[in-house]
Amino acid sequence: MAVDPTQRTTLFAGLTELADEDPLIDLRVDKTDGEAAVSLHGECRRR
Repeated sequence: MAVDPTQRTTLFAGLTELADEDPLIDLRVDKTDGEAAVSLHGECRRR
């Protein structure tokens, strides 16, 4: 979890870019706590 607000902004920008490029990534902001929530759809592999 990013504590520094500049890290939070950078992280969210990166996640937004990934979500825009990949339809299997769903990015949203939780209305309760303002945290980013990411859902991965389809088959995922860990490396």
